[in-house]
Amino acid sequence: NAMMTFEEEKMQLACDDLKTTEKLCESEEAGVIETIKNKIKKNVDVRKSAPSMVDRLQRQIIIADCQVYLAVLSFVKQELSAYIKGGWILRKAWKIYNKCYLDINALQELYQKKLTEEPLTSDAANDNHIVAEGVSEESLNRLKGAVSFGYGLFHLCISMVPPNLLKIINLLGFPGDRLQGLSSLMYASESKDMKAPLATLALLWYHTVVRPFFALDGSDNKAGLDEAKEILLKKEAAYPNSSLFMFFKGRIQRLEKAEKHFVLVPFIASLLQKTLPGTQDVSQLPSVQEMWAKQ
Repeated sequence: NAMMTFEEEKMQLACDDLKTTEKLCESEEAGVIETIKNKIKKNVDVRKSAPSMVDRLQRQIIIADCQVYLAVLSFVKQELSAYIKGGWILRKAWKIYNKCYLDINALQELYQKKLTEEPLTSDAANDNHIVAEGVSEESLNRLKGAVSFGYGLFHLCISMVPPNLLKIINLLGFPGDRLQGLSSLMYASESKDMKAPLATLALLWYHTVVRPFFALDGSDNKAGLDEAKEILLKKEAAYPNSSLFMFFKGRIQRLEKAEKHFVLVPFIASLLQKTLPGTQDVSQLPSVQEMWAKQ
């Protein structure tokens, strides 16, 4: 709401809420210290330590998400001090994303190792036992989906920075691997995490808006359309009447040399279907749009 209205009061309220959420997550980090103490004493309670590990990672991801949103709100102010503050906050968020991503990957590898190898009587075997018994594969996959959204978005956005500026950004500790970003966003979009729809929209935005706008593929405006169509086809059953998904359908048709004004038809049709569900003619608008686009 704050990003749509740009009202100072709402932006301040959003900042306060994000900071409160961040503090709430940070206040529960005592469980990590307890886990470390238990591990040193070789007295690990499996059923207790594993859930606390999942909870810690989840809280860290939420903190990083809050910091990204705070940075965006800082950038909106368009002041030099706000830009510096926002950049510093983004750096902290990236460090958390990167650490969580590496930790979750390590846990997944440990889980797979436990399934494929015979257990050993050692500290490593004890660690494997914790992961195998307390953390399910489903929980690890969901956590990786949660962190992959922010992790992938960082990589993707930074990779689009001009080369001369990219060197400076890399020196500040921000990487920019486009393929890694796309791969992470794809993983997030197919996960069961609540941010999966956002990852899907980010991919559609990249393939249908960013690639042609920034001419990432030269003069080929149709590059990326096959990927966008594949994503829409996969998600069509889950979001049949989504206004945003229908907009991207229209965007694809626009890039395929459809008439300019037809790009709005699917978007308008979706809105009218929700406000006037009994109107049969409204449901025919996308079909009319497709018919004209093919001519």
